[in-house]
Order: sequence, then C-alpha cells, then structure tokens
Amino acid sequence: MTSIHDPAVRLFLDSNPALIGQLGYLAVGGRPLILPIWYRLADDHLQFITHRNTLKVRALQRDPRAVIAVATQAEPFLYVQIQGEATIEPDESGVRAALLDITARYLGADRAEAYVEEHHSAPGEAIVRVRPSRVHASL
Repeated sequence: MTSIHDPAVRLFLDSNPALIGQLGYLAVGGRPLILPIWYRLADDHLQFITHRNTLKVRALQRDPRAVIAVATQAEPFLYVQIQGEATIEPDESGVRAALLDITARYLGADRAEAYVEEHHSAPGEAIVRVRPSRVHASL
C-alpha cells in the first residue's frame, strides 16, 4: 500500500495525456457498478463532476464507499487504485472552474470552454471528492 502523496502516484494520476478513471460504487441492493470518469487530482483526493440527480450520486449519498482505478491501456499496464469515501459538494460556486480544469486535462484548454457550454450548461452539477483510505499501485 502507498499514499496519494507519493510522488510516483501523483505523477501517474496527473499523466499527460490524461488517463480515464473507473469509478466503482454500490448500487441499490449492493450491486457493484463501474463507470468511466474524467477526474483531477487535488491535494489529498480525486475529484470529478456529475449532476446531483444521477443514480451514482444517490448511491454515493446512501453508501459513500467508492473506488477509483486509473490504469494504462498498453504495456507495462500500470495502475493506481484509490479506495475511500465520496462526498458530494453541495455548493455549486466552484463547479464551473473545476469542470473547465478537468475538461482541459482531457480535451485541451482550447476545447474545454466550448465542450462545457455544450454538455454541462444546466444547473445542478456537483463536485464529488473521493478521499483515500487506501491507495494501491503498480507503477
């Protein structure tokens, strides 16, 4: 086990080009679900943006246990897995700036604004923070 503050872990999570994260959480009845996310690394956690009315937000509010796995798609098949608890930020004031920053990681700064305007212009989005209780890596 390692730490989110390990320089190798941070370098990997901040890879350029950005890697897609896989969010795992428990649905109603305890059924495990996984879905891809765009994320960013903060000081002591990972963040992603989603609408507050999604099934994943309702599931994470009911049971905040979550895992985010980030892996390469080619040899040598490296990965970091963040296990922890998710919190949903109720204050929307920082959502747009976070969303632009995350989008720029994946599409480039020149395309981020237009993408956010087209796909995320409705109110009701929130920052989800996953703070690690365990970090596993193969780097």
